[in-house]
Amino acid sequence: MRVTPIRLLLVLTLALSAALAWMWVDEHARLRDVTWVPPAPLAPGFAKSAASAASAPRSNPAQYLTILERPVFAPDRRPPPATAAAAPPDPMANIQLHAIFSGAVAGVIARVDGKLRRVKVNDAIGPWTLKSVDGREATFAQGEETRKVRLAYTRLDTVAAPGAPGGAATTPAASANTGAAMESRQEEARERLRRRNEIRAARGLPPVTE
Repeated sequence: MRVTPIRLLLVLTLALSAALAWMWVDEHARLRDVTWVPPAPLAPGFAKSAASAASAPRSNPAQYLTILERPVFAPDRRPPPATAAAAPPDPMANIQLHAIFSGAVAGVIARVDGKLRRVKVNDAIGPWTLKSVDGREATFAQGEETRKVRLAYTRLDTVAAPGAPGGAATTPAASANTGAAMESRQEEARERLRRRNEIRAARGLPPVTE
């Protein structure tokens, strides 16, 4: 008899079906292991867990300090050097007195960090405290250290430039240049006003003054 692939597949299928039937059905023709039997309950072992935790070795905090002292990812295994904190700016380095007043309330008017301040006696400028004013001098103190700042005289041949930082004075030539610049700006403003009024007049509107 010639064996064909179809016949071979049929024989293999019958053999597998017989093997599955033998695995599923017992000798009494009943299905195997179809009834679930619950396992026996187990009591929790809290006492054993507590005993294991108590007997476990404790970690030493000094190990973490060693890691900080010898960083793993540092090329030389050394901690980075500590950077010193930047010192705060000294407000007395650029202070400039503009006026001194006395009487029941004494103090000074000073420019500190580009701003005018009215400082009375016992008021503070940063870590420095105004202790007293005497004539044209103001005394500041910080702990045991004291500094005296003198009110400078203003020369009559100089003119303070408007908006100049620190009340800087300018020479007569600079004052002339400033006056010329101001006159030029005023002339431009007048020209703009004239053109604006011409437009308003063409539209039948009254002129404006500014």
